[in-house]
Amino acid sequence: MKFTFKQRMSLGWAAMTGQWEGYEARRTSSRPMLRNQSVDEGMDYGTREKMTAEARGLCQVFPLAVRILRKYANYIVGPCDYEWDTGDPAIDKAYEDYWSDWKNRCDVNGRHKFPALARIAVMSRRRDGDMFVNVVPGGMEGDDILLRLVEADRVGNYKGGTLNIDEPPKVVGGCVLDATGRTIAYRVNDRAANRGGSFVNQRDIPGYDVVHYFDSERADGVRGVTSFYAVLNTLRDFKNISDALKSKTNLHARLTLLAKSIQGAAIANVGGMELLANPDSTTGTDGKVNVQEVGEQAVAYMFPNEDMKAFESNQPSGETMAFLEFIVQLIAIGMDLPKSVVWSMAGLTGPGARAEMNDAARTFDYESQLFEEKFCDPIVGRVISNAMARGLVPEHPNWHVFSRLRPAKITIDLGKDVAAGLKEYDAQLTTAGEWMGEEGKRFRNVTSRWFKEERIRMDAAEKNGVPYIPRTMINAPNNAFESEDDKRTDGKEEREPAQR
Repeated sequence: MKFTFKQRMSLGWAAMTGQWEGYEARRTSSRPMLRNQSVDEGMDYGTREKMTAEARGLCQVFPLAVRILRKYANYIVGPCDYEWDTGDPAIDKAYEDYWSDWKNRCDVNGRHKFPALARIAVMSRRRDGDMFVNVVPGGMEGDDILLRLVEADRVGNYKGGTLNIDEPPKVVGGCVLDATGRTIAYRVNDRAANRGGSFVNQRDIPGYDVVHYFDSERADGVRGVTSFYAVLNTLRDFKNISDALKSKTNLHARLTLLAKSIQGAAIANVGGMELLANPDSTTGTDGKVNVQEVGEQAVAYMFPNEDMKAFESNQPSGETMAFLEFIVQLIAIGMDLPKSVVWSMAGLTGPGARAEMNDAARTFDYESQLFEEKFCDPIVGRVISNAMARGLVPEHPNWHVFSRLRPAKITIDLGKDVAAGLKEYDAQLTTAGEWMGEEGKRFRNVTSRWFKEERIRMDAAEKNGVPYIPRTMINAPNNAFESEDDKRTDGKEEREPAQR
């Protein structure tokens, strides 16, 4: 098929600007849709960076976008505590204690603890598409490992400029690949000061020293793209409409009167204090309104066919708000979240709210699993293996058997969820550790605190000379305190247990 010169120029421009898939340009659009990756070479010409810049801009100035980011961070990160299950409780405790200590001093820059770094990583991955973690030696102990976060736009083959230039099949999106397509190094740059946003000091960091936190919806994906890619236009439209409505409402709030004049021009000295400050301007020849003061009030006399009335506005109307909620629904769908989580739960019944919370929980569960597999678990493994090699913790063949304690799940029925968990525990469908883990608690720590509290109660009871009753017996069945003789009758079988 032959193309005309104009068609070839159009196709070349589409390739150069990344406007290939889903291209959409309208006179009223603030941004055309940018191309998502088909193959990673297609992300050349700065397309990934353009989408990242757009997403960053929206998250800085538009509350709805940053609310979505913070929702992910709030429901996914938590305290980042880990539990080990090596089979040896003493070694489990040693690993857990070392991790708890290390995560407070993990930042090579000394600014953040590990949960704060993890929160930045989750929001950056959703907004920018990637987060890179450079695992570096450092600290006062010499061989201890520390973390340095590297933002997504700093990884690329920029060659000292601002445009990422792929060199397939060797360098794609700043990832240096081997013959099988595996990333063996990452091309990292520093930001240049006062150079228009260009990059300098390009160097390749070996792949084993980098944790790459990303997700890809395509098999050829080497890098991630912003999670806002499907809703960038919709978010921008929503912001434009809401900004216009705010400006309109602001203007309407300042308007007080509607005046109809014979000449169709502004009436002199009509508004505000000026009207009351000129009570002597009563002649009609100078174009001023005839005003009469009555106490603190004022009466204005108009020319024939002139009148004045208070300004009223019905904006934003119900139809406008309904349309905005429709746009929010589109944004929520594009972010794989229910509208109630992104916007509001108004109008939902109990079953509807529970269904939406379960839907949101599945999205957060997937993100939590990705967060653990791509970010947390590789770092935990490096930290503990490094500590074992240096003799700071004992070695064990099951050192890698660990799991993160996730934050409590999103819910609207905390009481019902707790009751259901207790019933599952009583029916031996789950363990106390699993149940507490779902609530973001560590079983060993809770048990230790429980026995410490019991010891305090025992000491206080002994000191004050009162009988001590364990907490486990307080809510026990009524027959729990009966002796074996009390439970039997003369020649008869054991009595029925008392009800709770």
